[in-house]
Amino acid sequence: MASLCSDSGKRGETYRVISRSKNGKRHTVRLGRVTKKIAETSKRMIESLEAGRFYASSGVKLSRVDSSDEGLAIEVDAVPGEEYTIEFI
Repeated sequence: MASLCSDSGKRGETYRVISRSKNGKRHTVRLGRVTKKIAETSKRMIESLEAGRFYASSGVKLSRVDSSDEGLAIEVDAVPGEEYTIEFI
């Protein structure tokens, strides 16, 4: 979980996101002068990255991703003539 902090100064309000890694080390991401909405979105993105809720891609486009209690369904936006393998690690 991350915390959103605001600091007021001569140049206006700035934001930073503070989080702790699994080993207890504190990390700070300084966002600078952005709107509160952007700061909150940045906080949620950082939390998602820390929790592993993202996927990395080498250019493959997903056309559908659905999750339910029964599992995960994924469809690749396939390029003709290419073969795809999806691995969960």
